[in-house]
Amino acid sequence: MRDFERHFLAEVAFKPYPCARQLHAGVEALLKSIQRYALTPKTIDAIELAVPTQNAAMVNRPSITATHAAMVGSAQYVMAVTALRGKIDLASFEAEYLNSGAARHLMAKVKVIGSTELDRDFPKYWSGRVTIKCGSEIYSEEVIIPKGEPENPMRRNEVEGKFLSLAAPVIGDEKARSVIEETELLDARDSLEPLIAVLKTSS
Repeated sequence: MRDFERHFLAEVAFKPYPCARQLHAGVEALLKSIQRYALTPKTIDAIELAVPTQNAAMVNRPSITATHAAMVGSAQYVMAVTALRGKIDLASFEAEYLNSGAARHLMAKVKVIGSTELDRDFPKYWSGRVTIKCGSEIYSEEVIIPKGEPENPMRRNEVEGKFLSLAAPVIGDEKARSVIEETELLDARDSLEPLIAVLKTSS
């Protein structure tokens, strides 16, 4: 098949979390551990994040700058705020959490290491392994193909949920849902005008 006849959307990765893609496997592993073992910030003594060796230096940012741009790529902050909230979204990078003493306390417990074991899947996959120490208990979770990759795609409701979380604050919930409805009708439309119309914000 010639390239201009292919549909490339199925080969595109989606980002379920609003942080550096190098951290997505770690976030996913951490969230799985939190849910599976009912972990809370108070029970966590240490978090070790293992990533491919070429990614380690990029995300190992223990310093606190309290700016969104700097912290989306900081493994220490991303792991800490995820553990603190039990989730990660755009609100995780607002001043309430960037300046949070609880988040900074957890940041000090996060260690980043480069793993030659994870290099086996790099660069095709940016995998990650999280090891959590809680007293005498140690929990470990590894994610090779993080959510959002073509081989591990986000479900439809997950994609729609992310879109609504980003679009609704800008154009309103009702209009954002109208965008989803119009997108579903694209293959039956002769024009993009109906979609463009609902995308327009009020002047």
